[in-house]
Amino acid sequence: MVVITVVMIGGMCFAQSTFGAAIGNTVWHDRNANGVQDAGEEGIPGVKLKLYNGDKVKKDKTNAQGRYKFKNLDAGHYTVVVAQETLPKGCYATYDRDGNKDGWYKEKYLKKDQYYRHIDFGYRCVDCCDGVCCVVVAIPCCRHTQIKQCAQLLQNTSSFVI
Repeated sequence: MVVITVVMIGGMCFAQSTFGAAIGNTVWHDRNANGVQDAGEEGIPGVKLKLYNGDKVKKDKTNAQGRYKFKNLDAGHYTVVVAQETLPKGCYATYDRDGNKDGWYKEKYLKKDQYYRHIDFGYRCVDCCDGVCCVVVAIPCCRHTQIKQCAQLLQNTSSFVI
C-alpha cells in the first residue's frame, strides 16, 4: 500500500510517501555449488515463491534475471518459500539465507518501510536427458556421443552418472 501524506504548513504543501516494507532478491544457478553467487552464475527465471505472514500468503515469480520482490508489506514476521516444483528438473539447494538449504527462509522481521534484499536461494542444476546426467555447463551433454566430452568437462568438479 502506498500512502502519501500531504501537510500544509504556512501556506506550503509538504508531501511524504510511504511504500511499506519489502523483501526479496535472487534465485540463481550456483554452478560450482559454493553457496556464493559468483560472476557468470545467472538467475533462474520463472521460479515461484510464497511469502507467509501468519495466515496471509503472497505469491511472486522470478523475472528473467532470477530476481523477485514482495513489496508494500506491513512491519512483521515473514517467511519466504521457494516452490521447488517450479525449479528446472535436477536442481538441488546449495544456499539459502538461514543455512538450512531447504528452500525456506524462516522468520525475518521487517520494520516499517524496511527493504530487506538478502533473501537469496542458490541451486545447482543437473541436466538429464537420454539417460545421461551432467551438471549444466557451457555445452549441453544430452547425447550418448557426448559422454566423453561431458566427463572431461566434469572430471574435477562433479560426479558423472549414467
